[in-house]
Amino acid sequence: MSRPLLFPVAVALAAAVSGLCAQRTWVVAANGGPGVDFTDVPPAIAAANDGDVIVVRSGAYSAAMMDGKGVTLVGETDVVLANLLVTNLTAGQAVVVGDVAVYGPFTLVRPGAADCLGRVLFERVQFGPANASGGIRARFDRVADLRLSSCAIHAGADFADTQVTLTDSTAEPPPFVSAGPTLTFGGGAGVMSRCSVSGPSEFLRVVPAEAIRMNGAALTITDDGSHLIAAGQATTVAQPSAITGSGALLRDPRVRLIADTAPPVSGPTDTVRPIASLQVLGPHLGRAIEVDLAGPTGEVFALVLGLPGPLLPLPHLGGSVGLGTLSVVAQGVFTASPFHLSIPARAPLPRGFTIAWQAVAGDTMGGAQLSNFATYARTD
Repeated sequence: MSRPLLFPVAVALAAAVSGLCAQRTWVVAANGGPGVDFTDVPPAIAAANDGDVIVVRSGAYSAAMMDGKGVTLVGETDVVLANLLVTNLTAGQAVVVGDVAVYGPFTLVRPGAADCLGRVLFERVQFGPANASGGIRARFDRVADLRLSSCAIHAGADFADTQVTLTDSTAEPPPFVSAGPTLTFGGGAGVMSRCSVSGPSEFLRVVPAEAIRMNGAALTITDDGSHLIAAGQATTVAQPSAITGSGALLRDPRVRLIADTAPPVSGPTDTVRPIASLQVLGPHLGRAIEVDLAGPTGEVFALVLGLPGPLLPLPHLGGSVGLGTLSVVAQGVFTASPFHLSIPARAPLPRGFTIAWQAVAGDTMGGAQLSNFATYARTD
């Protein structure tokens, strides 16, 4: 078995960082104090310009809207926003939101993003309170490039006419609500990698429902075999399928769909083929970058690194490239264990700096397939 060939990744990172423009950092703290610019998030967003960074210290803050602002908003610890909506980004703008909780209770405006031609990245964002009946479903409408990484969706979410990638995330329905799927995909295209999704279970007058409903969407799902997409548990009625609706579903055989006696997929066309699964691991980017790539044993792969770029559809490879300024950083053959790469971040990486990874891998059907792309932002 050949060993993976590694390339000088630190050089590629340094080159990417050198092209960054200067940015201003705004500090928000509920209690004010030295070095604090604002005591709430909305005025900080109003003051910021494209490329600026807003750092939010521990506390609870008002509902906020990023309307046409390409900024980075990161929480330091225990930051709760009453609501957050990203909207009206142009094609040249990008938003990064990291390490915050968005509860969205008792509001007509649903948290999420809408009408964005630019890129929107939510990194380690919690939508809705955990294990509570509060919160409101997130919505993501007409977003050209939406990326959710290591997020927790506690009240369900709807994706409409959106190109979305979910990696290393969980989605569950809130308790004590009417029946319905946890995630819906209406039109557009989605890619899910290493995600766990559970549908609402039967309780009182709640009827068990599917985990995912597709309404004319194209959805690709890959995994390393350690996560579940499960329909809601049933007691007096039959458990539904895990995925229902209409559209085109492509899934890796390692994806575990749980639906008891019902077929795991009902409605969408269902194609099963090997798809490499990519994950960014470990501590924040300020200290190290760790990548875990899993695929069919014995098949070849190439792993690339770059800045996030506009989505480029490659139908013959079963997906889209989500990177610009590509640099190959490793190539080799999958063994019984995932390929793991750890790289010290020697370059001075500023807060909000974002990189993306993607792989192309052979599969056991004699072709090649793009992995999901994994986007990672430094927020510490």
